[in-house]
Amino acid sequence: MTSARFGMAALVFLCLLTRGAWAGEETRPTPGEILLKGLKPGQEGTLKRSEILVLGRVSQGPTKHYPGMVPLAEYAASRMRDLGIRRGGVLLARDNAELVRYLKEGKVDWVSETPFSALYYQEAAGGDVLLLRWKKGVARYRTVFFTKKDSGIHSLDDLRGRVLAFNDLGSTTSFLFPVAILKQKEIGLVRLKSRGDRPPPDQVGYLFTHGDEVTVSTWVHRGLADAGAFSDLDWNSEQTTPTSFRDNFKIIYQSPLIPRALEITRKDLDPRIRDRLKQILLHLHEDPQAASMLEDYSRTLKFDRVDKNMAKELDNLREWYQRVRMEVAVPAE
Repeated sequence: MTSARFGMAALVFLCLLTRGAWAGEETRPTPGEILLKGLKPGQEGTLKRSEILVLGRVSQGPTKHYPGMVPLAEYAASRMRDLGIRRGGVLLARDNAELVRYLKEGKVDWVSETPFSALYYQEAAGGDVLLLRWKKGVARYRTVFFTKKDSGIHSLDDLRGRVLAFNDLGSTTSFLFPVAILKQKEIGLVRLKSRGDRPPPDQVGYLFTHGDEVTVSTWVHRGLADAGAFSDLDWNSEQTTPTSFRDNFKIIYQSPLIPRALEITRKDLDPRIRDRLKQILLHLHEDPQAASMLEDYSRTLKFDRVDKNMAKELDNLREWYQRVRMEVAVPAE
């Protein structure tokens, strides 16, 4: 990760914009600045923190995530005027540990995250699971381990002494869940320092590609790694796993299905605001005017209640989470 790319997300950005506006229309956000449309940084007037509904997330790419987040925060805030909410904002953190701190300090009201990070927020900050999010059009997904057909690898046990490619430290399906699976099967892992290094014969060596998921499939295709792991969505995506790659690959393991994403609220959020947010999100897909906003928000299809079946899934997921809870809290690189 370059220092320029990391620097933008390393500190707090609280961006307050009118619905559909992007900070680039006024000025680019810089650390610690509050931006309001029509105002220069530092001219926020009498706006109080209690009057802002703040949506947070971990990000190393503010310009990538702000455009999809700001309209959703503003949409929800615009329907809470009677509760004293005047604006919607976005607060980005560099890693999970930093976002937990923001939740504890009351700087973030609401977070949308993949399941392992969401469970970490719940455990470390006492957050409440609000809803299930159909991110990228699906309610659930799974991890797949894959390799070349001629690799001689037929099972997870065969990964011992081999090199496994992951995406990055914060990825659920391309690091955290695969590690939990290997630990559950008592297969040891060791992080390698560089490409070309080999692990001990009784352990699985792993490296991070630090790129998009297509980099994982590319490494396996080029022989830079013996196997890779990411989501079934990535496996089925032509952009991530081109047919020319997939024809020479095979899946050696598929994980159980897990929730795609969860909405978490801070534990001391006003119950009236929490309940209103829940109702707004549950009915969001019914509003024709919100269709493009949902599409821009990582192709979200809708939000669902956490029913008894989902509650049971979350209980099962917590067992997997316990195997990697220390990895979830590791600071970003």
